[in-house]
Amino acid sequence: MDFTAINQDFIDWAKSFSGMNGGNLKAPLWFCGIEFGGGDPIDFKINERYCYKNTEGKFVPCWNDKFKQDKKDYKKWQYGQKVAKISCQYKTGQIGYEIYQDYMDRLFTKDGDTFAMNLYPLSFTESSDDAWDEIHYKETGFPNKIMYKAWCMAYRFPYLRELVYGNKPKVLICTGNNFWKDFRLAFAPQEMLFENSSENSFYKYRKIDKYDCEWFEHKGTVVILTPFLGQGGIMSDNGLKALAEFAKNVT
Repeated sequence: MDFTAINQDFIDWAKSFSGMNGGNLKAPLWFCGIEFGGGDPIDFKINERYCYKNTEGKFVPCWNDKFKQDKKDYKKWQYGQKVAKISCQYKTGQIGYEIYQDYMDRLFTKDGDTFAMNLYPLSFTESSDDAWDEIHYKETGFPNKIMYKAWCMAYRFPYLRELVYGNKPKVLICTGNNFWKDFRLAFAPQEMLFENSSENSFYKYRKIDKYDCEWFEHKGTVVILTPFLGQGGIMSDNGLKALAEFAKNVT
């Protein structure tokens, strides 16, 4: 596949901390989604206002004070609330309203317990492969979303894999298990990509509360593939508690 026409600004941006909430790179609990929702305008820059510099001098996104000043409704965001509930249960064994609302002040912060990223860097209003317009073509050079995703698999996924296993979080929770092939390609050993999930295989099946999940351990990190955190996925507090307890007990 010929990628010679791809916008170099996109290449540099996509092989970086783009498309991430970020947080503490040394946090024990990491999360990975598919892509940002909302369909924000394309901008191949990291917003340095919502960043800190790591030891290599690179800007790492996070929810800092400037972010919270600008995004005053961040505590109402459904994904953030569910991540906060999982994190609270994982750290303290509690998930009450005041507890997780208070915890959201530390969610995805430079010195917090969490780090969050996405497989794909661009933001869309839906995850369908049909969600690709002329503006995406003009800005990136990809005529369709399938080629964009293929490029990400070839060139962004290795960056994400190194980011995870170079920082060695205890747990990586991947949300959206109907994209299990994408998550496997990003984080599992290549020789294991086509192994079936079973209790005795590299990939282990697990019913967490009422939700079908898969998990494996690689290079000291437990990777858990779960449904989306939200409508059509894990909505209930019981499900979030069970996921957090499983993540804590399996490490």
